[in-house]
Amino acid sequence: MKRYLCIHGHFYQPSRENPWLEAIEVQDSAHPHHDWNERVTAECYAPNSAARILDEQNRILQIFSNYDLISFNFGPTLLAWMETNASEVYSRILESDRVSRQARGGHGNALAQVYNHQIMPLASRHDKETQVIWGIRDFRHRFGRDPEGMWLPETAVDLETLDVLAEQGIQFTILAPHQAHRVRSLSTGPWKNVDGGRVDPGRCYRLALSSGRTINLFFYNADLSHAVAFEQVLNSGDEFIGTIKQHFQPDNSEDQLVHIATDGETYGHHHRFGEMALAYAMNHLSAEGEILITNYAEFLAHHPPHWEVEIFESTSWSCAHGVERWRADCGCRVGTDPHWNQAWRSPLREALDWLKLRLDETYEKRAGELLPDPWNARNAYIHVILDRRSESVERFIAEYAFSSASQADRILLLHLMEMQRNGMLMFASCGWFFDDISGLEAVQNLKYAARAIQLAAQATGVDLEEGFLSRLSSARSNMPQLGDGTDIYRRVVKPSVVNLERVISHYAISSLFEEYEEKDRIYCFRIDRENYLQSSRGPDTLAVGQVSAVCTTTEEEGRFVFALLHSGGCDFRCSLLAHNAELQWEELAQNLVSKFEQSDMTELIRTMDKMFGREYMTLGDLFLEERRKIALRMSEDALSRFESSYRMLYNENRDLMRFLKEIDVPIPVGFTAAAQNALKADLMEALDKALQGEPAEDITRIMQEADLWGIDPKEEVIERKIRHMLEKKLRTLALYPEAKQIPAIMQLLDLADQVEIQINLWEAQNIFRQLLNSKWHVHAHPASLPEWKPFFILGERLGFNLPDSGGSGND
Repeated sequence: MKRYLCIHGHFYQPSRENPWLEAIEVQDSAHPHHDWNERVTAECYAPNSAARILDEQNRILQIFSNYDLISFNFGPTLLAWMETNASEVYSRILESDRVSRQARGGHGNALAQVYNHQIMPLASRHDKETQVIWGIRDFRHRFGRDPEGMWLPETAVDLETLDVLAEQGIQFTILAPHQAHRVRSLSTGPWKNVDGGRVDPGRCYRLALSSGRTINLFFYNADLSHAVAFEQVLNSGDEFIGTIKQHFQPDNSEDQLVHIATDGETYGHHHRFGEMALAYAMNHLSAEGEILITNYAEFLAHHPPHWEVEIFESTSWSCAHGVERWRADCGCRVGTDPHWNQAWRSPLREALDWLKLRLDETYEKRAGELLPDPWNARNAYIHVILDRRSESVERFIAEYAFSSASQADRILLLHLMEMQRNGMLMFASCGWFFDDISGLEAVQNLKYAARAIQLAAQATGVDLEEGFLSRLSSARSNMPQLGDGTDIYRRVVKPSVVNLERVISHYAISSLFEEYEEKDRIYCFRIDRENYLQSSRGPDTLAVGQVSAVCTTTEEEGRFVFALLHSGGCDFRCSLLAHNAELQWEELAQNLVSKFEQSDMTELIRTMDKMFGREYMTLGDLFLEERRKIALRMSEDALSRFESSYRMLYNENRDLMRFLKEIDVPIPVGFTAAAQNALKADLMEALDKALQGEPAEDITRIMQEADLWGIDPKEEVIERKIRHMLEKKLRTLALYPEAKQIPAIMQLLDLADQVEIQINLWEAQNIFRQLLNSKWHVHAHPASLPEWKPFFILGERLGFNLPDSGGSGND
């Protein structure tokens, strides 16, 4: 009898992109990170790609990728974000699948996932097919192979979904034990009822489908998975190992599989340092050899099912009531407030279902005029999503559209396809999972709905918004001041809506602060500047431009002339005019500049109103991050005018403050505020000099002075500045491992100590580990060579336990 262990992590974040910009805007709740994808990557996805195994003194013995040994799936939309924004982690994940294929007879650790985490039993047959096909083709694009298994969001399942999986060549999926109804031997024997989670999780089962197809099912160990996800098992690697071993049945004569399935975020995000307990356990068990580490596909290849199973349909792993959590107030919730209800779930589901039905009807009618098979074409549209280049669109049109399709047909078709994409994105499961409709996740779904509504109107002239909002109005927030879903939509979602006019206004206003190229890009819009003039007089600035913009997803384009008047501070007035054949650029620009240079602002504004109309856009119409950047810059400019006053107040009263301190008299708040401001500025100036290699004696004085007044002059940017410089120098050292570079690196570590901040050494340690791996084995006993001593000292300073001789132990 052999004992096998498979640990599966379901790694997923909902799509968080602004649907109009195709990028994630800053999310304040994720501070100090830019957004929640970035934060969870820093806390979980990255640490699992380079997990630390420590000694008793918390020094690094080994750095190891957990993805090499665990089964995992990543949501396709998360991987798309990661490819651009966390490319090193993304590459390590793909590499781990290649490593596991070599180790496990061609069976990789990676599973595919349904595309955007829809609850599949609640989706139409068309959407089920597209979700599965997009998930498979996205997987193939990234991992370079066909998936053998596929993760179902929330393990929500029905027979139609399983039939779609089987039809597309998926061999297996993973379910919760309470989703099994009854089992029997494939050879002989009656059915045995296993409801209530009594199915044996130690084997694989086959399920026969009405189509004649079959699919294999694994039912994870519920008690063990619950202990990992919700108890304190990950507090200790040894405790984790002990808990795993307890779940093997010593009297079982068959080969048995113990397997865990949890959210991958359990390891590091939900449980801090959980990735280290996982790394320790997997390495220890792998070295021990008594338990064989495997993945589902490898186990299935060697242990084809001898039992068949029937399931309970419309069930999931995270709702005791089936799939009601995603359409009803069933009682399942996170628990933000015990007095809250989730009655909003039903009208949200009904409103989105109504909208989706209208979108599908619109799509079938209009796309049917352009495509022989609209639904097959939608299934193939994933290739355009993965490659937005014009050549990719052309291949798609050539293969799936009628040969007579014109340029206007092409743009219409892209609008319809993007309408469908957003129409599916609006059903991401997280929109119902949490406790209120005002939450980030539900609002994100509403943004996708708004984008789909806009695209439908642009493509067909049909306005679906009022019908959607009339149904959404029944979804009341638990916070009375927020009203209902319609109020939230109008207050939070509508301000996010983008059109070409807003893109050009953003360009115009930000052009006063950014150096744009003639051909540039703002998020997913290509910008082509044809003409641009700027003139300033005192606090006033006039900018006049002729610019075109193209949306890279729909190829919608427009050509505009703008006039921007900035009257200082936050007073921006941007007027737009769509370009037409009668418009004379030179005459218009000269007229406006002439009025501006005459310093007659009233007449200038009248001229702008006459030429462009009375409507205009302001700073508030900029996209969030640029709006904040400009507003912050203006705030800093205003505050800088008072900096000399703060410094004068501090310098002139420093002796008085010291005397008050000596006689135990509280220092006035105004004095400490002045000291805080002056010392912060001094520290940043001294730090910049130290990072350029100048002496850092002033830093000690500044820190001592700050300590005297009981203030903290440090800013968040200090840690980031030192860390980035440290990583830069270590990368240079890794390329050119010369001992003479090490003193400058040690000085940076000393500087951090001097400023009394703790540097996040995670990436620095990874770089040093790469240096060890690439250079260590050049010599049989590097520790005995004098030229290696500085490297050992640096490694110890970075937290490594380096052996005296032989291999590094940091493979």
